[in-house]
Amino acid sequence: MDRKVKDRLRKVKAHKPESSHFLARGTVGKTAAFRTHRPVQDKVNGGLTTGLRTAAHNMQKGMMQSLPILYSFRRCPYAMRARMAVLASGEAVEIREVVLRAKPQALLDASPKGTVPVLVLPDGGVIEQSLDIMLWALRRNDPEDWLGGQDAELIAINDGPFKHHLDRYKYAGRYDSDPLLHRAEGIALLARLNDRLAAAPFLCGADRALTDIAIFPFVRQFAATDQPWFDAQPLPRLQRWLAGHIASALFQRAMVRVPPWIEGKAAMPFVLRD
Repeated sequence: MDRKVKDRLRKVKAHKPESSHFLARGTVGKTAAFRTHRPVQDKVNGGLTTGLRTAAHNMQKGMMQSLPILYSFRRCPYAMRARMAVLASGEAVEIREVVLRAKPQALLDASPKGTVPVLVLPDGGVIEQSLDIMLWALRRNDPEDWLGGQDAELIAINDGPFKHHLDRYKYAGRYDSDPLLHRAEGIALLARLNDRLAAAPFLCGADRALTDIAIFPFVRQFAATDQPWFDAQPLPRLQRWLAGHIASALFQRAMVRVPPWIEGKAAMPFVLRD
């Protein structure tokens, strides 16, 4: 056998079938697999690589369309507590950051009241209250047992009297109110929380729970209205509790800046990753 024939036989034996470079149908491809087959793609079909990328994009788009949609506003305390519960639950949602002065029509179609947060479910159901969104997420998955730490009365005081005084302290011009009067009323309610924290580091026990997260964003807003004044108040346990929540990885993740959503453009998935 001459040298040329031997060389050609060695090449045939060394050649692997093209099909061995492709992944099994229905699997998600690894970059290495696509790299291995790229020369064949270029010869057989120059548009195959683009086609694979387009398919992956369409798959991601389809997944996004099947997720619940959470309309949110980063600085809203109601939206904060909803986002924190969603993150703690591990439930994935599509988050749509709203510019309140230019509310998207999709939000108004789902919830004519036009406030955030609003959760639109894949089946068309709408959840319009932040506490209900928290409960929706935690009833699906509650790895930290937040539902075991519910104090409905404490949350009602926060959402009722305390929020009333907070608004009239922080936005005195809007309400034509006496900010110092409402600050005094608000701090008196916070003193009760400080007393309660003498028994445990969190409002319902040894670990953070639903009650803590439902109340925390409003205490944060009250404190930030005049931070030096708040820091000077004799509320050491409440101040420590507040600082711990602010420094938590959960809160930092919940406060990640998200570009405002524009109708017709893809939003982003929102789920806590370790």
